Amino acid sequence: MDTQDLTHTSGTDNTPGIQQKIFYTTLENIVTLPKPTEDDSAASTGTFADLVTITADIVVKKPLSSIYVTLEDGELKHSGQGETDSMSFKNELEFAHPGTKPEQLGFAQWCKNSNLIFLVPEVDGQIRVLGTRGYPAKLATAPGSTGKKSTDGRKTTFTFHSSRKGPAPVFTGKVMVAADGGGDPTEQDLGLED
Repeated sequence: MDTQDLTHTSGTDNTPGIQQKIFYTTLENIVTLPKPTEDDSAASTGTFADLVTITADIVVKKPLSSIYVTLEDGELKHSGQGETDSMSFKNELEFAHPGTKPEQLGFAQWCKNSNLIFLVPEVDGQIRVLGTRGYPAKLATAPGSTGKKSTDGRKTTFTFHSSRKGPAPVFTGKVMVAADGGGDPTEQDLGLED
């Protein structure tokens, strides 16, 4: 792959954060989980963006489930990891979900050893994918609290992680739900804000 310019236009909007609704499913629910357009840095003749952009559709057996995220209490981050000539990226999704209801506590127990895939909408509408077939998203931590004072947070803060060859890719395709009996799949409307 040839070198390319990385530019930034002064005044361009760059509002940080993730939206208040993220989506997840189990790896077993995935029929098709495509890779980025160009998935090998050394062999690619495409652009830098091609290395981290999934344009094909994700096909699932059942619709994705959603999780409410407390405003300004969620983020998706990445960092390089590994030894020289053996580098990869660790991608982490951290988000807070309010309360201590049985459903939330049960989710914490259920997901502790689950293989998951997340779709994480950024504030600007760009969707990122956390997890792959080979390295699904796994729960790293889930500290929760009832809070002590009336000004404390009553919540659980979940952190999921997954490693891959680069940052969590951008997803520009559609989520399609496979039809029972082999008919045409239908699009799942995620109802995203942009």
